[in-house]
Amino acid sequence: AGQRDAEPAGGSRPTDGWGPGETVVDNYGLLVRPGTAPGEHTLRIGLYDGVTGARLGVSSAEGALGDALDLAAIRVTPPASPPPAGALGIETPSRARAGGLALLGHNLHRLVFDHEPLGAPQPGEGLGLVLFWERQEGETAGDALALSLRDGRGRVAWQGEMRILGGAYPPESWGPGEVVRDAQVLALPGDLAPGAYTLHLALPGEGGPGVRLQRVEISR
Repeated sequence: AGQRDAEPAGGSRPTDGWGPGETVVDNYGLLVRPGTAPGEHTLRIGLYDGVTGARLGVSSAEGALGDALDLAAIRVTPPASPPPAGALGIETPSRARAGGLALLGHNLHRLVFDHEPLGAPQPGEGLGLVLFWERQEGETAGDALALSLRDGRGRVAWQGEMRILGGAYPPESWGPGEVVRDAQVLALPGDLAPGAYTLHLALPGEGGPGVRLQRVEISR
């Protein structure tokens, strides 16, 4: 739902300069982005290799804790009015509609590299897709989405299914005009052939290839 990546102390205390047993005070501000879904969220911290993006393991005296540490539960409340479109940070606008939902646009980046252009991701790499939705009049057709990568002839090279916000906040419970930021993770298959593709999104209740989001160039 939100993330901030940085080296400790604003970049002034990188971890390779720490001494054994040293304590480093590291203050962070984390923005609750406009459009963040209301409800319970978990504040989570982790470390990763800044070159490869690989997450590092977390452990305690009791044993391994995975690749992140949960710090606190945070409840996000709905805003008094929907945020303006200019506050959302939409990089690729859209006005596609399906029933009572409108897709305002999307952002697409390599995972943990959302400060950089997409470039040419490699097979097996993870991508972060953020979809921006607006609740409109009319019945919704649920929250099921279908994604596909298609080659120049329209053939499906990869496809996957997901739900808006993982099903945690269904569109039928949104208020009129409510705007929601929906962060998704796409795992590219490791055997995906290099080349040019287009990313398509089928909205709830739609068939066929759906909305063309953008071109994706897969490198070797």
